[in-house]
Amino acid sequence: MNPDGELLAKPVPPPPPIAPPSLMGPHTEIEPPKPPPPPPRIIRLPPPQPTIEDDRTFLARMSEQEALVNALSNRQLATGNELLAMGQNLGKYFCI
Repeated sequence: MNPDGELLAKPVPPPPPIAPPSLMGPHTEIEPPKPPPPPPRIIRLPPPQPTIEDDRTFLARMSEQEALVNALSNRQLATGNELLAMGQNLGKYFCI
């Protein structure tokens, strides 16, 4: 300020805004993202018709399993009878 109260310096206008620099360079355009690929198509085919060999194999396995079940049942019956006989013998000596 001078003695008359007049300002000596003129106000300085603010600088114009500066655009931020491009990260990819001035000539590079940003490509939009590509859409995801379509999901794979799942085609369900009917199962093949069973053959005579399939039927024979199935029946052979079933008869084998039936034989195993019968053998196990017979073994359990025999074991049960043995336990029953042992219990009857023990009853002679103990009050059961």
